[in-house]
Amino acid sequence: MSLKLRLMASITASLLLTLLLGGAALFWQARSMAQNEITASFRVTEHALRVTLASDVQHKVTVRQVIASIDGHRNLRAYLFNEKNQVVAASRLGQGTLHAPGWFTAMIAPPPLSVRIPLPLPGFPCTLLLQSDPANQAAQIWQFVRDAFGAMLLFCATALVFVWLIVGRSLRFFSRFQSGLRNIAERDYEARLAPEGGPD
Repeated sequence: MSLKLRLMASITASLLLTLLLGGAALFWQARSMAQNEITASFRVTEHALRVTLASDVQHKVTVRQVIASIDGHRNLRAYLFNEKNQVVAASRLGQGTLHAPGWFTAMIAPPPLSVRIPLPLPGFPCTLLLQSDPANQAAQIWQFVRDAFGAMLLFCATALVFVWLIVGRSLRFFSRFQSGLRNIAERDYEARLAPEGGPD
């Protein structure tokens, strides 16, 4: 393998390692962001629901209104179960325009969060279930990770092209030098090399 190819192989390996480390750091940051966002959103909403239900709920219409208030939430779903454990009302998850691959969602999402809040209403005993849903958060972070990793990949590819050109220009003298040594090995003692190139 020529000196140029050995240098390029070393530089390529270094850039690939940098890309892998950068990707790992990016993934760790994305996972931390998703878990913090979903967990904080869940805890705040759970607290708000408990306060509302404890102080304001008198009948099922009000409970349905509480369920409806969570409609369009990015990270949470709420369900109202009757005494027969049947869903009588459910909130709708806010729909984003992007979707993350399932494997990515599974890797960055926190463990599922859920809580059941019993509501012993007169004549209508029911249970409110609050659950986390990481789909929208994962889709948002997937776009961020994809774009950031794409930018790093583009940078590495551009750097390799420039390095290839610079190394090729820097080592051009050595190919002439090799040719001169070959001439001498073939007993062509009249061969001359022009005094040019780098100071080395």
